[in-house]
Amino acid sequence: MKRFAEIQLEDWLKSKDRRPLIIRGARQVGKSTLVRKFAKSKGLDLLEVNLEKNQLQY
Repeated sequence: MKRFAEIQLEDWLKSKDRRPLIIRGARQVGKSTLVRKFAKSKGLDLLEVNLEKNQLQY
């Protein structure tokens, strides 16, 4: 059974005027796993950029 997010990714991929994809959401809900599995299943190259701010601890 496909998740709703997978269907949205397929629609995004099929779109002729698609733009870069940004996926945001709470931590540890499966965002990275979803995209990695989707890219692998479609034979796509994947570039991940993590924009989380990390605070330096001294």
